[in-house]
Amino acid sequence: MINVVFLLLVFFMMTSQIASAPPFRLSPPTAVGGEGADGGLVLYVSAAGEMAFGAARGEAALAAIAALEPGARLTVTADGALAAPELAQLLQRMPEGVALTLTVRQ
Repeated sequence: MINVVFLLLVFFMMTSQIASAPPFRLSPPTAVGGEGADGGLVLYVSAAGEMAFGAARGEAALAAIAALEPGARLTVTADGALAAPELAQLLQRMPEGVALTLTVRQ
């Protein structure tokens, strides 16, 4: 019986996926409640306005997002120190048909 337990333990350890670290240093906020992100496609925005989407950085990140299929779900994770007008300008530049989820980290 213990053999089965160890086999299951090894199976789950080998098939699990470790979350990747953000490309920028982000300070997480303290939250009262809410839903967590479901992973998947994430656009990271630093306090300086730098963008990262997968391996693409800067304007190439927006070009990579524009190449996504219509209806793709994208999570935008922005640093809390990013000015709101800059974030608003960035969101206006997002292509049509991409469903956005916004996460701000302070």
